[in-house]
Amino acid sequence: MHFANSFYPDLSSLPKFEKSFYKEHEDVTNRSQKEIDAFRKEHQMAVTGRNVPRPVESFDEAGFPNYVLSEVKAQGFAKPTAIQSQGWPMALSGRDVVGIAETGSGKTLTYCLPAIVHINAQPLLSPGDGPIVLILAPTRELAVQIQTEISKFGRSSRIRNTCVYGGVPK
Repeated sequence: MHFANSFYPDLSSLPKFEKSFYKEHEDVTNRSQKEIDAFRKEHQMAVTGRNVPRPVESFDEAGFPNYVLSEVKAQGFAKPTAIQSQGWPMALSGRDVVGIAETGSGKTLTYCLPAIVHINAQPLLSPGDGPIVLILAPTRELAVQIQTEISKFGRSSRIRNTCVYGGVPK
């Protein structure tokens, strides 16, 4: 079977896509492996993979830009939840993350805050481009809940979002 060269797009012409934004905080670096293991055990974390980033214990350790940190602090959160502690360094490093946690554990912000950082790091979109991030939810109610949450944190960076689900007109 032979395909014409036009079937294979020239990927070298695409703009660079940065996906690693995490720089480990000095406090995280200075924790012993014993401390890391104890933190993960205390929070019932199971991690697999190679070179998995260490969890963070504060918002400042996560390394978010000020426009994200100010929104987090304005919402009154005291510290990251367990899934955020481990998920943020992974997502900000451009890693694939499968996070399983209870309802109300902070999963939405675990992927939405890194998504904001990733969106803002990309070149501005031209008309017809996009989306940069796509979030799929199993129910209409959850989709609306996710949109409500991400809207709180996307305001400071002028990110627009749209919630699309079946059963309603455009």
